This record gives sequence, structure tokens and C-alpha cells, in this order.
Amino acid sequence: MDLYLSPQYADEWNAIKILAQSDDTDSLAKLTRYVMEAMRISSSAAGVERIAANNIVVQDGANKVSCTIGDQVFIDLVPYPPSCSTSFNR
Repeated sequence: MDLYLSPQYADEWNAIKILAQSDDTDSLAKLTRYVMEAMRISSSAAGVERIAANNIVVQDGANKVSCTIGDQVFIDLVPYPPSCSTSFNR
């Protein structure tokens, strides 16, 4: 949820604070969607696992990856090679 504390998400943070004051199911559903979106945008995890709901072929750079219904798929959220301007050579 740290995402919503940054200045560019001030409007969303205000909406979250209002929703947090309510105890109805619609507000809880909206708060859940805010959490899911924050996890999608700024996940602290290196990736996520999902189960394929459809048969699909995904273009991954020069490769095509086929997934069939029920396949367990790991989506790597860290770019490769990692972009880093910091030099660790000391």
C-alpha cells in the first residue's frame, strides 16, 4: 500500500481513506481492488504464480510460450537483465 502514499497517487489515497471509514461490502470490495492494483504495480515479490484459465500462446521476446488450461504459470516481474545504474564494484 506504500504506492498510494506517493504524491502521484494522492487522489487514490483520499478515496481509500474514505472507503476505510465504511463497513459496507461495496467499500470492502473497492478496497480489495486497490490492494490488488498496488500489488500489481509495485509488488515486493519477484513474480506471481497463476493457473491458466484458457489455452493461449504468449510471445516472450523471440520465443512463443504455449499454456493450456490448468497449467501452473510463473510470471517473472523483474526485468531481465535487471536495469540498475548502481555499481557494486568497490
